[in-house]
Amino acid sequence: MLLFTLITEKPWWFIFGCFSIGITYALALYPYKLLRKTEKPNTKLIWWMTALRFISIFVLSFLLLSPLIKSFQREVQKPVIVLAQDNSRSVLLNKDSTFYQTSYLENLEVLKSKLSETFDVRYYSFGKQLNDDPKINYDDKQTNISAVLDAVYDKFEGQNLGAVILASDGIYNQGSNPVYSNKKLRTTVYTIALGDTTLPRDVLVKRVRTNSIAYLGNSFPIEIEAAAYGYNGSNIIVSVFHNGQLESVQSIVANNLRFTKTLLLNFNAKAKGMQRYTITVSHQKGELSYLNNVKDIYIDVIDGRQKIMLLANAPHPDLGAIKNAIEANQNYEVNIVYARDLSSDLSSFIREYTLVILHQIPSVDLSSKNLLETLSKCKVPRLYILGSQSNLPVFNSLNEGLSISYNRGNTNDAIPKVNKEFNLFSFSEETLNNSINFPPLQTPFGNYTTAGDVNMLFKQQIGATQTDMPLILFSKANEYKTGIICGEGFWRWRLQEYAQTQSQTASNEVMTKVIQYLSAKEDKRLLRITSTQKTFEENENVMFDAEVYTPGYELTNESDVGLKVINEGGKSFDFQFSKSVKVYHLDCGILPIGAYRYTANTIVGGKPESTSGQFTVFPLQAEFTETVANHQLLASLASINNGKLFYPSEMQQIIKAINSNEIIKPVSYERQQLQDLINLKWIFGFLIFTLTAEWFFRKREGGY
Repeated sequence: MLLFTLITEKPWWFIFGCFSIGITYALALYPYKLLRKTEKPNTKLIWWMTALRFISIFVLSFLLLSPLIKSFQREVQKPVIVLAQDNSRSVLLNKDSTFYQTSYLENLEVLKSKLSETFDVRYYSFGKQLNDDPKINYDDKQTNISAVLDAVYDKFEGQNLGAVILASDGIYNQGSNPVYSNKKLRTTVYTIALGDTTLPRDVLVKRVRTNSIAYLGNSFPIEIEAAAYGYNGSNIIVSVFHNGQLESVQSIVANNLRFTKTLLLNFNAKAKGMQRYTITVSHQKGELSYLNNVKDIYIDVIDGRQKIMLLANAPHPDLGAIKNAIEANQNYEVNIVYARDLSSDLSSFIREYTLVILHQIPSVDLSSKNLLETLSKCKVPRLYILGSQSNLPVFNSLNEGLSISYNRGNTNDAIPKVNKEFNLFSFSEETLNNSINFPPLQTPFGNYTTAGDVNMLFKQQIGATQTDMPLILFSKANEYKTGIICGEGFWRWRLQEYAQTQSQTASNEVMTKVIQYLSAKEDKRLLRITSTQKTFEENENVMFDAEVYTPGYELTNESDVGLKVINEGGKSFDFQFSKSVKVYHLDCGILPIGAYRYTANTIVGGKPESTSGQFTVFPLQAEFTETVANHQLLASLASINNGKLFYPSEMQQIIKAINSNEIIKPVSYERQQLQDLINLKWIFGFLIFTLTAEWFFRKREGGY
């Protein structure tokens, strides 16, 4: 329904003025002449022309008052009903698998059709995430119910969301418990309980725990949890294979119907690189599935762990945050040392480390001359973190590529903004997106001056103003690599990211990439291939970055870079890197499960350059680990959201429950809009019509 009113900023009596002007002008032009004519005029026509002239003059003068049309449009929005269907593999792991592939889906279509008669039904499937494509094939390899409910909230926030119908077996293997994590979604939730709650006959590798990294020559543990359901008294053989070779055999006897056994085994790291260990349990007759009888794990065996010194002026929340972020990558070990505790033999102590992080050193309350001189002699790479306790005059005298003058002890709150021209390394798209939401660091106020070979990763944004002042930069002003973080408060980045995403992946990646660059030994290769990981899940895209250098070690992307990937069977796949600024990027897509070798090739200065490496794609078996439906979780989820649990045979009762729910009602919205009357095209057309009609009659009658 559309309603409108006419308004003007001028007093209402101005309209009578417009009326007076129109009537005076019209009467003076036509009836006045009528009274003076000696011949009998066409009185009727003259009054018509008088009316046309009055209308034209009145409308034109009224438009001078700048009138506005205030329109009101009333819309009624149906309640939105979200129907989310679990598309994960675990739904079919029961005796009713045929039912869920046929009759159940037909009944679901009937439910959707009947609800659509009254409500705005949005149909989705889900596994690890909410999918707009509602095609149901029960092929998703992970389930994250809490992420699905968060996605529903994000999609329909501010809309008339009436209810969510969640059809699932209640088994989740990603994310947190949806009963406790679902706080934002304030709407009714109805659940349809799928799957089977009876314990199936099955033998499986339930869980394997181990370190993702081991060190060459050391031993490492593998903890195996084997389970047998419904096989009381059966003998279960647990075997461990290393790259196809049998390493260990254990025999266990199931002594009850719900038997689990944890084995802790130790193995020696004998070879470098990615090592595959396969854990199997023997097959038993009548098992639900044999797919969960085997599990592969991958352990990266490396030569040694790099030690990093985190040298601090005083305790600070940043210290623990930095240590945790760096040690998320097991290639690094971080030791926190306070400057006041340093021994006199600094040289031998510092040489144990590949990188020194100087947190607010040089400081205002500590003489750091001896320490800084020793660092310079050792030529150890370093990362400065500046803050309120930093002694900026002393720092400026170090000539590390940055100086900050006119500070006077003041600080700014600086938001990080990615420098698009930065080319030393790259971040994932997820990290770049999340970095937008990082809270500000507390940076020294003053004039920032850079010198020498400086590369800025982040620039400072002060309030709404984006500046050219660096927030994180790297310098090669001396014989060692230097990094500078011009502010304290990294702990806030991790806290904020966890509050928004329940992870700290982005802040970890930022800190890890900074540390990797600074601690890496000088690489003389002209072709370098990097990846954020050496193992990929089977549903994850395999991606690489590449850098090409001229013989003078200048970054270039003039040459084409190719990559040949070879699987365990010797079959090769050829890829071509795409160019981006001065680096290269390659997305190989999703590759089959297995171990792969790769070789990259290019031409630099007319000579061939190549480099090689390896990676692994491992299977996801999460949906086969837990096979008993969790209807209690679904009942709790419905209960705390004022809903109810239904079984597939009761699906039609959901319609009655929704129709009887007084909260689920249409919502009426009113939209208001202001528009200048003079901008309406029909007003112009109307004026042309009245003026043209008057002119036509005047000419036809010989003019008045």
